[in-house]
Amino acid sequence: MIPFLAPYFPGQWRSHGESLRLGPAGGPAARALLDDPPGLRQTLERYRAMQWPGADARAAASAWTLHYLWALLAPVVAAASGARRGVPCSAAAMRLALDGAGAPVAFTVAELGPTRPDADTWERYAALVWDHLLPLADGVHAASRLPRKVVWAGAVRYLEALFDALHGMGCNVAADRRHLLHTRSWAGENRANPLCLPLRTPPAHAPGPVYRECCLYYLLPGQTQCCLLYTS
Repeated sequence: MIPFLAPYFPGQWRSHGESLRLGPAGGPAARALLDDPPGLRQTLERYRAMQWPGADARAAASAWTLHYLWALLAPVVAAASGARRGVPCSAAAMRLALDGAGAPVAFTVAELGPTRPDADTWERYAALVWDHLLPLADGVHAASRLPRKVVWAGAVRYLEALFDALHGMGCNVAADRRHLLHTRSWAGENRANPLCLPLRTPPAHAPGPVYRECCLYYLLPGQTQCCLLYTS
C-alpha cells in the first residue's frame, strides 16, 4: 500500500486502500477504455457472462460500475479528504487493472501529487469529478445504455460511506461532504454539480436505506435488493 494511505485503511479495510498503486508509466490509461464504446461493451459483456450470466445488461453494467467506483474512490477520497494529498486521478492519468472476469480492481499512477492542506474542496476534487467520473458515466452509458444518473448515484453512495468512515477516524470532512453532496452549483460557477442529487422520500415500510437512484442490483440473478459491494 502507498504509505500515506495506510492510516486510513486499518485491519480488514487494508485491501481497499491497495486499489491505488504507484508504478512506472506504461500501458493504456483508463480513459482509453472509457472512450471506446465497442471495447468497453466487450469488457462489460465478458463481465456479465462470467459473473451474471443471463442478467439484464444494464444491471450487470451497473454492478461493474460499482466495482470501478469503489476501487477508484476508496483511496482517492482517503487521499483528498483524509491526508489532503493530491493524487493524479483523471482517467487519462490512471491505468486500470481488471481481474479475470473483467471487473475493475485497481488503478496505477506514475507519480503522486503534493500535499495540499490549503486547497479547497473544488480544487482537490475537480479532476476526479470532471476528468474521471464524467467520462465514466458517459462511457458506460454509450456502451450499455445504463443511465448516467445511476453512475453518479453510485458515486454518491460511496462518497457518503467514505466520508462517514473518515469522520469516524477523526478527520474533518464536513466541508467536503457539504460542498460535493449538498451544493447544487460547482464552485459557485454556472454549472450544475452532478453529485448533488435529490433525495428520494422512503416509504414508511422501507426495510432499509433508500438511495437517490436505483442501482438495478435487484435485476441480477439471485438478488432482491441493493448491495454495497465493498461490504462483501
